[in-house]
Amino acid sequence: SLKYPYIAGAMANGITSTAIVKTMAENGMLAFLGAGGLSIKRIEENIIELKNSLKGKPFGFNLIHSLGDPGHEMATVELYLKYNIHLISAAAFMRMTTALVYYRVKGLYKDANGDIIAPNKIIAKVSRIEIARQFFSPPPEKIINLLLEKGLISQQEADLSQHIPMAQDLTAEADSGGH
Repeated sequence: SLKYPYIAGAMANGITSTAIVKTMAENGMLAFLGAGGLSIKRIEENIIELKNSLKGKPFGFNLIHSLGDPGHEMATVELYLKYNIHLISAAAFMRMTTALVYYRVKGLYKDANGDIIAPNKIIAKVSRIEIARQFFSPPPEKIINLLLEKGLISQQEADLSQHIPMAQDLTAEADSGGH
């Protein structure tokens, strides 16, 4: 848990580095590694380093929308799922994507009390109200059906997905400088 309600956002290309993430976590705060623009190999190296050094301490990774390379976005999500990265900062998304929905929905289940548990949490970075609405809505059924057809999620995950928002929280961004 956090000692201080302070978050260091992800700055792309590793500017928010493992050193910053470690320092924040060791001092009771939260940081997101700036994975945007990094190779899959480099993201994986950073995941392994942080998982090994921050056992049980809070941290997250960035997922930046890759409009021109959806394969890279999906490969990043697959790494996050493989290594149990349960908190991401989603940036530059203008719409929900297959990779983002896959991350959010994978692992959904009901606990003994019947409550829906979503192990993968998203803090969305948005600069427009219509994007915020998408993040506070359930995942689009069209994408859920695609993930189900591909065998990436179960029927239970698909059904439960319609009862949760895509994100728990938002980061308001005044001007994205591009998207």
